[in-house]
Amino acid sequence: MIRVLACTNPDGNWTAVTLELLGDAVVLAQRLATTVGAWVLTTPGRSPSLDELARHGCHAVWRLRSERIAAWSPESIAAALAMTMTTDCRILLLPGGARGEEVAALLAELVDGEWIADVLTLAATRSGAIEITAAHPGGKLARVHRPANDQPVVITIRPGVAEARRNDRPTSLEIHDIDVDLSHVPELTRVEQLLPADPRSVDIVHAQRIVAGGRGVGTFEGMRLIDRFAEALSASPAASRMAVDLGWAPSHRQVGQTGRTVRPDLYVACGISGASHHLAGMRQSKHIVAINPDRSAPVHQIAHLSLFGDLHDLIPAIESALKRRLPG
Repeated sequence: MIRVLACTNPDGNWTAVTLELLGDAVVLAQRLATTVGAWVLTTPGRSPSLDELARHGCHAVWRLRSERIAAWSPESIAAALAMTMTTDCRILLLPGGARGEEVAALLAELVDGEWIADVLTLAATRSGAIEITAAHPGGKLARVHRPANDQPVVITIRPGVAEARRNDRPTSLEIHDIDVDLSHVPELTRVEQLLPADPRSVDIVHAQRIVAGGRGVGTFEGMRLIDRFAEALSASPAASRMAVDLGWAPSHRQVGQTGRTVRPDLYVACGISGASHHLAGMRQSKHIVAINPDRSAPVHQIAHLSLFGDLHDLIPAIESALKRRLPG
């Protein structure tokens, strides 16, 4: 069986990377003729629907409970996962990023397994061997791993790399509620306070709202208008490739095929015509708003709401409306 660590957002819904991990796990499981399960760490006040996991190919859920539930430190998480592994569980998928990789390193040590970070693809040969392609440190090269069949392998995949695959006919879900005793696990770290990320500096891959500017903003100063608009919406600023090439925005803010792939709840495209390479990086956004006076611009074909007008007039008007609706 392939196991996935399922995580939730602060709002209690499943994170996008959780569903992405399930997507790649399901494809690999089909090739290996096995099934996909998930660990869920129960947390007070959060009870996301397990049906959503089933719709993404999950067959079984191990719902873990502990008296030290409020903390769920990396040490506690790794110990709980190790305690609830079964002998047939050899492939473990965790979300990438600082916290996920910390848990992965600890878990690999506990289960005497191998940890492979920054994984890009998962594949299986005809003989049933697993081939794992991961980015080499620095990101310019990739390496292929072929782990031993009898050794657990802990895999971390960063958000936006894997692909979520929803099935309208969910699998039947087997649920296991397990109480884990973590009293013997030393806590090396303790969470004192959770602070929301600054949308101006957060990686746009993780942003829930994005305001992006393109060539249509006109000038470097026009891009500052986009920054202020993003701040008004508590969103992260981003840019098209053209805006980056013109020097109006840094490259790590570029959305598109040669930039970052994003899937926010809200994506506002300002002065962006919608070239295919840009649309490839944002078309899976939940809500897309396009501000562009050109009615034939391709971005309007995928937008859920189109505003046909000069962004230099529309954006200040929207900001004024926001201030009236949300005083202070």
